[in-house]
Amino acid sequence: MIQFIVRKYQHSVNLYYSKIKKKIEGKNPDFIILGTQKGGTTSLYNYLSNHSKICVGSRREIHFFDRNYEKGMNWYKNNFNNKNKDLLTFECSPDYIHHPFVAERIKVISPKSKLIVLLRNPVERAISNYKHNIYLGKYSPNTTIEEVIEKEMKFINYEKEKMINNKNYYSRRFKYFSILDRGIYHKQLKKYFDYFDKKQIHILFSEKLFSNTRKELNKVFRFLSLNSEPVPCSTIYNKSKIDIKIKQKTKETIEEFFLKHNEKLYKMINTKFRW
Repeated sequence: MIQFIVRKYQHSVNLYYSKIKKKIEGKNPDFIILGTQKGGTTSLYNYLSNHSKICVGSRREIHFFDRNYEKGMNWYKNNFNNKNKDLLTFECSPDYIHHPFVAERIKVISPKSKLIVLLRNPVERAISNYKHNIYLGKYSPNTTIEEVIEKEMKFINYEKEKMINNKNYYSRRFKYFSILDRGIYHKQLKKYFDYFDKKQIHILFSEKLFSNTRKELNKVFRFLSLNSEPVPCSTIYNKSKIDIKIKQKTKETIEEFFLKHNEKLYKMINTKFRW
C-alpha cells in the first residue's frame, strides 16, 4: 500500500515538473516591432502576420519590457511557445521605442532578436496621439492639444527622473502626456544603437509604408531573411476615429519644435528622406 502511494506521489511530481518544463519551453521572439505609437504598427503587425513563415505571439502587445518585466523571462518566453521552429515569432509593443529601459532589457533577455522601428512625421504623430487619447478617454473630452503640451512641458522631465530612480515606477503622465517627447526619435534610437549593431535594426518611415506598401514590406522580409509573399496589405488599421480641428498656429509651433530634432535624426540614420 505504501509503495503504491509512493509511486502515485512520484508520478504526480513527475507530471507537475513536466508541465512546468512545457510552460517554459517557449523561445525569445525572432523580431520585435518597437514602435512608434500611432506610426502604423498595428497595420505592419497585421501585414506581417499573414506571411506563411511568421507566427504571432500570444497577443500583439505583450508589453513585457515596459510594464511586465517583473514577471520574468520564463513568462515572456511562454508567449512564444511555438512548436514549429521553422516559423519566426514576434511581438509588437509600440511603447518600447520610447521607454527609457527597454533597449537595455531587450539586450539582456533577447539579444539576438531583430528590431523594427516605424517612424512617422512627428507633427502628425503627435496630433494623432492626442486624438487617440481623447478617444480612449485618457483626457477629458474638452482638453485641448495646447493644454496637453503645456502639461507635458511641466511634468515630462520630472517623470523621467522618477522612473530612472525607481525602475518599477509606472508613470501615467509619462505615457499619456508625452505626445511631443515620443517624436524626438534620435534620442530614442541612440539607446538602441548603443546596445545593438545597426544591422540588427530596420527603420522604415510610415509615409513610405502606406504610399508604397508592397515595396516596403519586401524590404522587411529581406531584413528578416524571408522570401517575399503577396500578403494582404490594403487595409490601414487603427486610424483616428475622431476629428478635432487643430489651430494652424499650434501646428506651426509643433513643427518648429521638431525642426532641429528631425535634422539630428536624418544625420544619425543617414537618410535623404524628409518630412
